[in-house]
Amino acid sequence: MFTKKELERIRYLTEELKMWQEEAYSLSGIDSTKPKPKNRRISDPTGDKVADTEKIIEAKLKEIQQKRKEIIEYICGIDDSLVRQIVKYRCVNLMTWNDIAGCIGGGNTADSVRKIYERYLLSTMSDKPVI
Repeated sequence: MFTKKELERIRYLTEELKMWQEEAYSLSGIDSTKPKPKNRRISDPTGDKVADTEKIIEAKLKEIQQKRKEIIEYICGIDDSLVRQIVKYRCVNLMTWNDIAGCIGGGNTADSVRKIYERYLLSTMSDKPVI
């Protein structure tokens, strides 16, 4: 059972991943302008930062992949095809409500698909409000 917050956590993880990727890009840009130390015993602080940032990126990618897997398993258990599509587009494809409405078609609006999503989550949760 997922709450809205848990389902949308992947969106925040993806934004965090972008932040770390920008950091790595920035550091590697700095790294490429500096001459490399000839003696391997001399530490390269920028290189260390790049390596540390790359480790963080790898960990975030694994976390996102795991979360996607869990969400897809959850989506497969949803009985209603329309709700399955909405939840997949929102929580796996990270689409906006307008984009989801466009994909779904059938006269659905951004507001209507958002309400379907929120009502479904509210109906599957016991006493917890959808926030």
